[in-house]
Amino acid sequence: MPILVLSEDKGITERVKVLKSGADDFLQKPYDVEECMARIQALLRRYMELNYIVESHYEIVSHNGLLLDTGRRLLSVNGKEIALTPKEYGILEFLMKNRRQIMTYEQIYETVWKEVYLGDSDKEAVFYQIGQLRRKIGKERIESVYGTGYRLKEEPVE
Repeated sequence: MPILVLSEDKGITERVKVLKSGADDFLQKPYDVEECMARIQALLRRYMELNYIVESHYEIVSHNGLLLDTGRRLLSVNGKEIALTPKEYGILEFLMKNRRQIMTYEQIYETVWKEVYLGDSDKEAVFYQIGQLRRKIGKERIESVYGTGYRLKEEPVE
């Protein structure tokens, strides 16, 4: 299993010692969460390739304090684990994987419910689930695009 060491130590001697002791990578605090996640994904990717482990849609997606582990279907918000229903999880995963785009009610419904979108009643189902999701992760994280759908907010959320 790969080892990533997070440390406040600024000395090169300590970094060299840690790497010689068996660590695969070193990240100095303070660090950016997205960089840390990218390093973890790179380490896991190399580990799986070198050990011939088949990756079955395992991914860690992070955005703005949200960390979604798609392999275990877990969400943490600013380090705190949050329980989601299957629909809430599906919506959040879809929004996070398409975070720079506006996702329409129809796209969300057909992706998460896996049914053909039929109009207002399906739009209401999406609207309700988004409301539930906002209560759990913070209403400011999901932005409404009037008459169209939703997208994740790009600016950092406090």
